[in-house]
Amino acid sequence: MKYVIVGNYGAQNLGDEMILEGLLEMLKKADNSADICVLKGNEKFPAGIKSGIKWIFGGNKNTKEKVKNCDYFILGGGGLFGSLSQYANIIWGLQAMYAYQNKKPVLMLGQSVGKIKNKYVQKFVKNLFNKSDLISVRDEKSKENLREIGVTKKIVVVPDLAFARENKAENQMPSKDVIIALRQMKDLSQSFKIQIARFVRWLKEEEKMNVKFVNFQTGPVDNDEILHDEIKKMIGDDSIENLSPQSTQEVIRLFKNANFAICMRLHSIITAMQAHTPFVAINYSEKVRNLMDYMGAKENLLEMQNVSFETLKNFYKKTAGPEETKQKLQHLKQNSFRKIEEFIALYLQKLPKK
Repeated sequence: MKYVIVGNYGAQNLGDEMILEGLLEMLKKADNSADICVLKGNEKFPAGIKSGIKWIFGGNKNTKEKVKNCDYFILGGGGLFGSLSQYANIIWGLQAMYAYQNKKPVLMLGQSVGKIKNKYVQKFVKNLFNKSDLISVRDEKSKENLREIGVTKKIVVVPDLAFARENKAENQMPSKDVIIALRQMKDLSQSFKIQIARFVRWLKEEEKMNVKFVNFQTGPVDNDEILHDEIKKMIGDDSIENLSPQSTQEVIRLFKNANFAICMRLHSIITAMQAHTPFVAINYSEKVRNLMDYMGAKENLLEMQNVSFETLKNFYKKTAGPEETKQKLQHLKQNSFRKIEEFIALYLQKLPKK
C-alpha cells in the first residue's frame, strides 16, 4: 500500500515532527508493507502566489506523480483547522482538495479543530471532512466543533499521535533541572514575561535549581528562542541555557532529566507526560485546554491571565518531584498509547487493501 502524508512537517517545529513520528509508527503497525512518502516544505501543493508560480514552472511535478500513484492520501494533524489564522484552513484544505481531484481516498488523522467563525470557511472545511474516508481527532471538543459546522461522517477521538511514537530515551536520575518551554506570540504581554522572569530568578536563587529554556519552534516564524532570550535578559543571568534540540529524542531526554517543567507549547505538555515529568500547562489556545480536559489533567492547567510568580511557585511546590504525580503521568501515557493501539486495530486495518 502506498501512502502520501502531508502536514506541517519540516518547518522547524518539534511538535509537528513528534506527530509525524507517531503517525509513521502507527501506519507501519497497521500495514507492515506500507510504502510511505512524506511531503515537506515546498513539496506541498500551492496555496498562494509564490507557491503557485513555482508550481506553474514545474517545481512540484514529483508531488503530482506521488499523489496520482498513491493508494491513500493522509492529512496528518495537529491544529491545522480552526487555528489562529483563517488562511491556514485554506492552505491545508487545498492539500486535501488536490487529492480529491485525483480521486484518492483521504484520511484526516490526528486533527485538532478549533472554532471556525467564518461561514464560508465553515462550508469549505465541512465539505473536506465529509468527503474523507476516515476522521480521527485528538479531543472531544474538536469532534463537537466539526459536528457544529455540519460534518456528518464518523469521527473517532484518539489521543495526539505523538503518544504512538517509540520512546528510545533512557530514564535518567532525577536532577535539579527545571525546563521552561514557552511559545513565542506577537501579543504576549510584558507582565507575563516579567512574572516568568521573577519565578526563574526565585528558582535559581532560592531553590538552587538549574533552569533550561527549551525551544520547540525555531526558524523565521514564531521562534521561541527570541522570547526565551528576552526573558533571560530580564533576569540578567547569562548562565541560563537556551536550548534548541535537534531531535525529538533529545528533547525527551531533557524532560526525563527534569524535576519540573513550565509548558506552553502543546507538545512540550505531551513530552512532559511521556517523560513523567511534573508540569504546569499554560493555556494560550483552545487546543491546550482540550488536551488537558481529554487527558483528565485539568488540575495542571493555568490560564494565561492567572500566570504570576505566586501561582507558578504554588504549582512548583505542589507538583515538583512527588512520586504520585509521576505515577499519574505514567498512567496517562499508557492509557493514551492503548487508545491509539485500539484505533489501529479497529479502523486502519479495516480500510480496503488496494
